[in-house]
Amino acid sequence: MRCVLPLVIAASTLAHGVLAQDSLPNIQNSALDLSVPDSPAFIVLGLSPQTVVHPASPRALATALLTGVDQRGNLQTGLAIDTAPYLLFFGSSVSLPDYAKRPSLRFLARTGLSIGATRGASESDKSAKLAFGLTFTFLDLADPRTDQAYLGTLAAVAARVLQSAPPLSPTATSEERLKWQTDIAQKVENDPEALRARSDQRRASWNRSSWTLAVAPNWISPDGSTAAFAANGTAAWTSISYGFEGIPGLKDAAQLVAHVRFHSNEAVPDASASGTTYRQKSFVAGLRLRFGNADSIGSLEGAYLHTDPVDRKSEDYLRISLGAERRLSDNTWLHVGIGGESGQRDGKQRLFILGAFQWGVGPKSP
Repeated sequence: MRCVLPLVIAASTLAHGVLAQDSLPNIQNSALDLSVPDSPAFIVLGLSPQTVVHPASPRALATALLTGVDQRGNLQTGLAIDTAPYLLFFGSSVSLPDYAKRPSLRFLARTGLSIGATRGASESDKSAKLAFGLTFTFLDLADPRTDQAYLGTLAAVAARVLQSAPPLSPTATSEERLKWQTDIAQKVENDPEALRARSDQRRASWNRSSWTLAVAPNWISPDGSTAAFAANGTAAWTSISYGFEGIPGLKDAAQLVAHVRFHSNEAVPDASASGTTYRQKSFVAGLRLRFGNADSIGSLEGAYLHTDPVDRKSEDYLRISLGAERRLSDNTWLHVGIGGESGQRDGKQRLFILGAFQWGVGPKSP
């Protein structure tokens, strides 16, 4: 109902059935329950269920719990908190017309901050890791705050429901006015036309094209103690997704993602000496095909990895994985990835399984 109430308040300013342009809802209350974005903190720590990061519309606030076996065969657990600070703190004061016509507002609202911490849970890796990430979104065709047809439909529903509502007394108190608006908002939220509009928008938006750039410094404690934390380099990456817009058969069912990432001065567990680490630079480039619908998404990805350790020979190898994303309930998603690596110098075939529950703050969706 948080998404609907501003529409009702806006509709209450109707004059001769026309909605004033400056009375549209604010950007904080105009999101959809799309898949929660991959956490940059987990990505830089190598603990995202998928290697190829798909860009997605940022949430005002989201959390993720992760557990599983990482790409080096070590059991890991972690927690990440992601937010879009401007959207969270100032979104209620930014109108949709301003958002639509001012690129600077869209850039600020789409900029995300991520904080994550993980800990190894096996004898071969007892390290603790901490990361901060910043994500900058330059293109987001899935952003419902810029879809005037969708917003216009919701505003028209609010106006129609308002016109049939009992009039509000001119002497009504602020509490009575709020109750009146809330009652109407409940009717608007459950209106069949509004339900169809939100459902249609979700189905049409889940795979639209977007482009993000991220940077994330991180720290590591090899033995897991607070006193041993030291810098663990910085990662930077970019992801571009293509939603096959305008192509029948694919525009509603598929998305192709290209991803490039570089990580400097990274400390990784040494498999030959338990409890120790060595430093390396790494490069990742990959493609990921996502397919499905707004509630259930499968993916297949392939990635090329190049590592350049200090005082060791460099390596080039491949990582192949399958992934799944499932919307469990409003703003709650399960992400799972399983895959393996081949072509490393030691000849070992490594298998990893990672899963994450993700919660996002946002409106209720059908």
